[in-house]
Formats: sequence, structure tokens, C-alpha cells
Amino acid sequence: MPTLLDLLQSLDEQPPEGLIHAAKPWTAASAAAVAALDEPPPGLDYLLEVEVVHDVLEVWSCSRATAWMVLTPSFIVLLSWVSTVIP
Repeated sequence: MPTLLDLLQSLDEQPPEGLIHAAKPWTAASAAAVAALDEPPPGLDYLLEVEVVHDVLEVWSCSRATAWMVLTPSFIVLLSWVSTVIP
């Protein structure tokens, strides 16, 4: 199964309507999957929609000189943002 970091690396290949599910606690190494259903795959919890993740990282990268796919900082920003909207 791919990791959450793997999914971020292939974000442009994921369907925008897809839902990202990952094993908690959410880390770069968490098992993750994109599904079109609201029901998460076994052992995974809902994280965010692919489109929302793409938007968050795109907005964050607009204030940076480098491409948004610098994954370590992008991943930290994403998880920081998620922790403020999902208790």
C-alpha cells in the first residue's frame, strides 16, 4: 500500500473528486489510499479530498520561490493545516 508521502508525490495523477484516507497518526510513512467512496478502506481514516490538498499546497507554494512539490515542507504545512480543521 502506498504511503501518504507517495500519494502527495502523485497528487496530480489522483482524481480531484477522490478522498484521501490514511492510517493515524498521520505521518509521511502512514499507509494511505485514494478512494471515491465516503467509506474509508479498512484500517484507514478520512483525511481530506484530493482537490482540497492540491489547493492548500498550491496556495502555500504561491508564496515560495520553489515548486510546490518540495514535499517535506509541503507535507508539514498540509498536516499543520489539517490539525487545525480536523480535531
